Amino acid sequence: MKKMEQTEKSQVDKEQQELAKRRKRRRRRIFLLVDLCVSVAVLVVILILLFHKPADYNPRKPSSSKEVNTYWTHVLYPQIYNGAQLQKPFEVEVSEEGINQLVADSGWPKFSEGAVISQPQVRFAQEGIILMGTATIEGMDLVVTIRGKPAVDVNGLLNLNIDAFKVGALNMTLLARMVARQMYSEKLSELKVNPDDINIEILDSVINNEPFNAVIPIEDKRIKITGVAYEEGKLRIQFTGVSRARR
Repeated sequence: MKKMEQTEKSQVDKEQQELAKRRKRRRRRIFLLVDLCVSVAVLVVILILLFHKPADYNPRKPSSSKEVNTYWTHVLYPQIYNGAQLQKPFEVEVSEEGINQLVADSGWPKFSEGAVISQPQVRFAQEGIILMGTATIEGMDLVVTIRGKPAVDVNGLLNLNIDAFKVGALNMTLLARMVARQMYSEKLSELKVNPDDINIEILDSVINNEPFNAVIPIEDKRIKITGVAYEEGKLRIQFTGVSRARR
């Protein structure tokens, strides 16, 4: 009798253990299925964000004419040149329409670190200056957006204040800045550069948000950016003449 009871109890225990194992395997399968669904959903969202095209991204087509862009030769440069010759404070207003045609006529596409950059666009808005373009990487077209809020500080130095870098709708500002700093450091170690070169100072401001003395040579004269103001569709830049000793 006792042996029968023990046998029955052992059988019940085995059945309960087997049931517990089946339940555990079932929960594990459900967990793996849920985890897979979440991973796929996250991947889909990331892809949607990456391939998102901003509604206001409508780059201009290059002019059919092979002549030099007239907005530069007839509008912007004469103002800058004449102001530089007078060596007095002056202001230049840049229109969004004009600068976009100038940028579109600047020879695209351009190649950088395995990417093909094309179809650039500039926007002037109250929240800053917005640059957009298409980066083609491994056959994939991604819209890149960079926003800056340039300003002249109390010491008279210009800071470009790059505060946003997006690929599609995905904000990658921190990652982009880390990668850019590493690439910038590697390039500087390979090349002999003049730290006072205006191009190096601009690049340093873009990557590290460092202010710099924005002095620009115009033939035998020099001018300095003393103020920047932007609004919808317009950019106003204030200049003043400087002597060579002040650079």
